[in-house]
Order: sequence, then structure tokens, then C-alpha cells
Amino acid sequence: MKIENKKYWAGEKWMPGENWIEETLDLSFISPGKVEVSLGIVPKTINIPKIRFAINGLNRDGWYVLSEFAVT
Repeated sequence: MKIENKKYWAGEKWMPGENWIEETLDLSFISPGKVEVSLGIVPKTINIPKIRFAINGLNRDGWYVLSEFAVT
């Protein structure tokens, strides 16, 4: 199951430094089990990450695995 929180920003307006995004997601519908939290920047037209970050955790699909947790 993939939960997507899509936000669109104009890349040309990005500024150097830190940028924070805070969102609250309703995850009450998730069944018990392992949940993986991944990050990717994708174009509006396709759901395939196209931007590489200077961090570890890149998987085969182009997403960066940031964390995981268990839903009980």
C-alpha cells in the first residue's frame, strides 16, 4: 500500500538552506504491519522520483527510505 502526500513546488523558486514541511496525515486506515516512510521528488506527470539527494537510503525504485515503524 502506498500513501502519498503530494505537494507541488516550483523548483526554480527553491532557495539554499533548510526548508521544513509539516503535515499531519490520517493513517487510521492502515492495517497492522510494517510501514516504510520514503521520500522522493517526482514530476507532476509521472510517479517516478527524478531528483537524487545527497543522502543514504536510495532504493531500486528511486525512493529514499527514511524510516519504518510497526502498526499494531
